[in-house]
Amino acid sequence: MTQTITQDRLKIYKASPELYDAMMSLSTAAAKDVDLALGELIKIRASQINHCAFCLDMHTRDARAMGVSEQKLDVLAAWSEAG
Repeated sequence: MTQTITQDRLKIYKASPELYDAMMSLSTAAAKDVDLALGELIKIRASQINHCAFCLDMHTRDARAMGVSEQKLDVLAAWSEAG
């Protein structure tokens, strides 16, 4: 028997508006110094670590739209072995 546990997504912007504002400020500041495509790869990797399918889908779509190759997206989970 398989048991599935589903949790409602935390709406951080409602739960902690101050934290959400700080997170968005950090994201905006980082975007000034980090290549946009690299930023999306970082967000994808964080989403993999956090097991967030919604975020993975969103950031993967954004990365593709920025021209990130499928090969790069395919091996991102094993980035430390990619050389």
